[in-house]
Amino acid sequence: ARVGIGVLKSLVEAHGVGVIHQDLKPANIIMVNEPGEPFAAPRVLDFGIARVLGDNDPAGQTSDDVPDTIFCTPAYAPPELLRGKPDYRTDLYSLGLVLAEMIDGAPPYDFENITASRSPHLERAPVPFGHLSMNGPLAPVIKKACAKQVRHRYASAAAMLEDLHLAYRSLTP
Repeated sequence: ARVGIGVLKSLVEAHGVGVIHQDLKPANIIMVNEPGEPFAAPRVLDFGIARVLGDNDPAGQTSDDVPDTIFCTPAYAPPELLRGKPDYRTDLYSLGLVLAEMIDGAPPYDFENITASRSPHLERAPVPFGHLSMNGPLAPVIKKACAKQVRHRYASAAAMLEDLHLAYRSLTP
């Protein structure tokens, strides 16, 4: 929960200036020990393929075709990113996957020999999370963040942050 809260604070800032990370995954989150802080704090790295959304951004295209070239890590890429239509909620889906992987010890899908165009993230069924992540206090947050349809996800990183704070408070005395 603390890692998710820290990442979400970064996403609130990035999204606030119109930036979508588009490649959020465990390798792009580093834990940093800050002087005087009791816990290491997460920092989001590698905005190398980030997208700045604006009025002329192609993310609003209506085609359901998968683009020829997609820059992402397929194991953490939500359906809309794989279709070339990311928005801010793209990062929330990826973070939900990261949180579940931290709890379950493995990602929900096996991506060996799978390409982005054949990604299980494009399927309509819910993401098959493990027993631990789906029966713990973060389950409602993870499920909502990883809804296959964008409109069923959190409206913003701030909204997800609020729910994650509530879940965290339920875990601490």
